[in-house]
Amino acid sequence: MSLREHSIYDCIINNARNYSDEIALVSGDLRLTYGEVPFHVNSLARGLLNTGFEKGDRIGVLLNNCAEYALLLAACTRIGLITVCLNTRTSSDEMRKILEQAKPKALIFQKSYEQQADELRDLHIHRQLYCIDEASILSSSFDQLLDEDSSSLTEPQPAVDDGWLIIPTAAVDG
Repeated sequence: MSLREHSIYDCIINNARNYSDEIALVSGDLRLTYGEVPFHVNSLARGLLNTGFEKGDRIGVLLNNCAEYALLLAACTRIGLITVCLNTRTSSDEMRKILEQAKPKALIFQKSYEQQADELRDLHIHRQLYCIDEASILSSSFDQLLDEDSSSLTEPQPAVDDGWLIIPTAAVDG
């Protein structure tokens, strides 16, 4: 099987088999081995499905580098969701334009970006707002997306050439 025929999730499973006890992800005090990563990815993927997301749905992400970001990207690719990665340095007006075009069904953000998330709330394109740090009046907790059943999923199985990531860029004259 060529590399072109492998999905990102296939690579995660392959690494879990071959490097089970090696450290795969470090974020603050959190350390996950390659063997532990599929458990967390499946837990999040199942939680996203149970929340009503379907293959092809888009999720806006307003996060700094963190474990949740990596696991969310992997979970989305696992079930065919498309991640809309927002630049944390983008103005609220520019984010508004991006989200109006991308039409994500949810926005996942860090507490430090709660003001921007609140300013975008009136777009009504988000099914839900999730904060990875804590729930608030504005948002639900990211932990609500985790499902205790982290067994492997049988569906949906995205094709290796399905879209999975939108990275908006800005044109710069220079």
